[in-house]
Amino acid sequence: MDYSFGFWFFATLAAIAVGLGKGGLPVVAALAVPSLSLYMSPIAAAGLLLPAYIVSDAFALIAYRRDFNRQVLKIAAIGMTLGVAIGSVTAHLIIEWLITVLIGLMGGLFALRMLTQRGDPA
Repeated sequence: MDYSFGFWFFATLAAIAVGLGKGGLPVVAALAVPSLSLYMSPIAAAGLLLPAYIVSDAFALIAYRRDFNRQVLKIAAIGMTLGVAIGSVTAHLIIEWLITVLIGLMGGLFALRMLTQRGDPA
Protein backbone atom coordinates (compact mmCIF):
# COMPACT_ATOMS: atom_id res chain seq x y z
CA MET A 1 0.00 0.00 0.00
CA ASP A 2 1.24 3.46 -0.80
CA TYR A 3 1.30 5.90 2.10
CA SER A 4 0.93 9.11 0.12
CA PHE A 5 -0.68 12.36 1.19
CA GLY A 6 -4.07 11.13 -0.05
CA PHE A 7 -3.96 8.07 2.19
CA TRP A 8 -3.06 10.10 5.28
CA PHE A 9 -5.67 12.73 4.46
CA PHE A 10 -8.53 10.22 4.16
CA ALA A 11 -7.30 8.10 7.10
CA THR A 12 -7.15 11.17 9.35
CA LEU A 13 -10.57 12.32 8.15
CA ALA A 14 -12.06 8.88 8.87
CA ALA A 15 -10.42 8.67 12.33
CA ILE A 16 -11.78 12.12 13.21
CA ALA A 17 -15.22 11.00 12.01
CA VAL A 18 -15.05 7.95 14.31
CA GLY A 19 -14.08 10.19 17.23
CA LEU A 20 -16.85 12.68 16.50
CA GLY A 21 -19.32 9.80 16.33
CA LYS A 22 -18.33 8.63 19.79
CA GLY A 23 -18.51 12.23 20.98
CA GLY A 24 -22.15 12.62 20.01
CA LEU A 25 -22.31 13.06 16.22
CA PRO A 26 -23.29 9.59 14.92
CA VAL A 27 -24.17 11.02 11.51
CA VAL A 28 -20.53 11.92 10.94
CA ALA A 29 -19.30 8.50 12.13
CA ALA A 30 -21.48 6.76 9.56
CA LEU A 31 -19.39 8.33 6.81
CA ALA A 32 -16.00 7.13 8.11
CA VAL A 33 -15.69 3.94 6.05
CA PRO A 34 -17.28 5.39 2.88
CA SER A 35 -14.92 8.39 2.97
CA LEU A 36 -11.86 6.19 3.42
CA SER A 37 -13.20 3.94 0.66
CA LEU A 38 -12.68 6.82 -1.76
CA TYR A 39 -8.97 6.10 -1.52
CA MET A 40 -8.72 2.36 -0.83
CA SER A 41 -10.68 -0.88 -0.93
CA PRO A 42 -13.72 -0.75 1.38
CA ILE A 43 -12.66 -4.03 2.96
CA ALA A 44 -9.22 -2.62 3.78
CA ALA A 45 -10.85 0.63 4.97
CA ALA A 46 -13.11 -1.25 7.39
CA GLY A 47 -10.14 -3.28 8.61
CA LEU A 48 -8.04 -0.16 9.07
CA LEU A 49 -10.76 1.58 11.09
CA LEU A 50 -11.56 -1.45 13.23
CA PRO A 51 -8.85 -0.70 15.84
CA ALA A 52 -10.12 2.89 16.12
CA TYR A 53 -13.64 1.59 16.75
CA ILE A 54 -12.39 -0.94 19.33
CA VAL A 55 -10.34 1.64 21.24
CA SER A 56 -13.16 4.18 21.22
CA ASP A 57 -15.61 1.51 22.40
CA ALA A 58 -13.24 0.57 25.23
CA PHE A 59 -13.18 4.20 26.39
CA ALA A 60 -16.98 4.36 26.13
CA LEU A 61 -17.26 1.25 28.30
CA ILE A 62 -14.93 2.77 30.88
CA ALA A 63 -16.97 5.99 30.91
CA TYR A 64 -20.28 4.19 31.40
CA ARG A 65 -19.14 1.23 33.48
CA ARG A 66 -21.71 1.92 36.22
CA ASP A 67 -24.68 2.25 33.86
CA PHE A 68 -25.15 -1.05 32.07
CA ASN A 69 -27.61 -3.92 31.86
CA ARG A 70 -26.17 -7.42 32.23
CA GLN A 71 -28.87 -8.96 30.02
CA VAL A 72 -28.06 -6.58 27.17
CA LEU A 73 -24.35 -7.28 27.64
CA LYS A 74 -24.97 -11.05 27.42
CA ILE A 75 -27.00 -10.69 24.22
CA ALA A 76 -24.38 -8.36 22.71
CA ALA A 77 -21.53 -10.74 23.58
CA ILE A 78 -23.32 -13.66 21.92
CA GLY A 79 -24.13 -11.59 18.83
CA MET A 80 -20.60 -10.24 18.52
CA THR A 81 -19.07 -13.69 18.88
CA LEU A 82 -21.38 -15.15 16.24
CA GLY A 83 -20.76 -12.20 13.93
CA VAL A 84 -16.98 -12.53 14.14
CA ALA A 85 -17.21 -16.30 13.63
CA ILE A 86 -19.45 -15.98 10.57
CA GLY A 87 -17.28 -13.18 9.17
CA SER A 88 -14.13 -15.24 9.64
CA VAL A 89 -15.59 -18.27 7.88
CA THR A 90 -17.09 -16.32 4.96
CA ALA A 91 -14.36 -13.69 4.41
CA HIS A 92 -12.94 -15.51 1.39
CA LEU A 93 -16.33 -15.32 -0.38
CA ILE A 94 -16.42 -11.50 -0.51
CA ILE A 95 -16.61 -9.89 -3.95
CA GLU A 96 -14.72 -6.61 -3.58
CA TRP A 97 -16.46 -4.60 -6.32
CA LEU A 98 -19.86 -5.57 -4.90
CA ILE A 99 -18.86 -4.35 -1.42
CA THR A 100 -17.61 -1.11 -2.99
CA VAL A 101 -20.96 -0.57 -4.72
CA LEU A 102 -22.96 -1.44 -1.59
CA ILE A 103 -20.96 0.90 0.66
CA GLY A 104 -21.25 3.68 -1.92
CA LEU A 105 -25.02 3.18 -2.16
CA MET A 106 -25.44 3.10 1.62
CA GLY A 107 -23.35 6.23 2.08
CA GLY A 108 -25.14 8.06 -0.72
CA LEU A 109 -28.63 7.07 0.44
CA PHE A 110 -27.77 7.95 4.02
CA ALA A 111 -26.49 11.39 3.01
CA LEU A 112 -29.53 11.96 0.76
CA ARG A 113 -31.88 10.98 3.58
CA MET A 114 -30.17 13.33 6.02
CA LEU A 115 -30.30 16.20 3.50
CA THR A 116 -33.99 15.73 2.64
CA GLN A 117 -35.34 14.87 6.09
CA ARG A 118 -37.23 17.65 7.79
CA GLY A 119 -37.34 18.27 11.50
CA ASP A 120 -35.51 16.35 14.18
CA PRO A 121 -33.74 13.24 12.73
CA ALA A 122 -34.38 11.34 15.96
